[in-house]
Amino acid sequence: MDPNKTYRFLLFAPETEGMEEIEKELVTQFGKIERSATVKDAYDKIMGGGVDCFILSLKSFESKNLEIIVKLKSLDNDLAIIVLAKSIEEEAMKKSANMKKVVLLQRPLKEAKIISQFCQKILGGQELFNRKHARFRTSQRATIEKPETSESLPGQLYNVSKGGAYIEFEVDKVSLKPKDIVRLVIHLDKISKSHVIHCEVAWCSPYGTVTGKPGAGLQFVNPNDVYEYFLDKMKI
Repeated sequence: MDPNKTYRFLLFAPETEGMEEIEKELVTQFGKIERSATVKDAYDKIMGGGVDCFILSLKSFESKNLEIIVKLKSLDNDLAIIVLAKSIEEEAMKKSANMKKVVLLQRPLKEAKIISQFCQKILGGQELFNRKHARFRTSQRATIEKPETSESLPGQLYNVSKGGAYIEFEVDKVSLKPKDIVRLVIHLDKISKSHVIHCEVAWCSPYGTVTGKPGAGLQFVNPNDVYEYFLDKMKI
């Protein structure tokens, strides 16, 4: 983000739960936040120009809601849009996956500052990608193992999808970075077994969305890719 620029935020929140805390955090970080009472009012303000980021809070985000996003992008293709929703339909997720500067965040999020961090990233020009698969909430004990260092990081899985998973750790600091290949060990305590999946670290955050501890997004990878990864590491 440009420290010399004043960014203009517009908020439309039919779903108001938790928004007071989020709005307070955004005001602290960015200054004044404007509100829209209706979709038409939001269209008019964005059509007038000067809005940098539009935040939409809904109970659920479905394919029919994509019309709002498509129309807003037609008014200003450079507009950053952040959608907050308790549930996100998989079809809507897939259709919005490649939209420029559009981020879908599923609530609840533990800390309002996570929203402001996403605002900073998207306005700073960082390319963010939406997931393409529906995720399923869980609370499963798991461990990340780093084969290169034999390091083990205990944590808890909080959601799983067809393509990956989200984990938060018990420790305050982790030595993971994007592109790392790791082993995800899921502890199936009820049947006294464990399941191992190789993953690529997609992203890391020092503040997880559930516990506030460090968290990481994981993408499941093909075993052949794991072999090539470590083969490259061995090259001199």
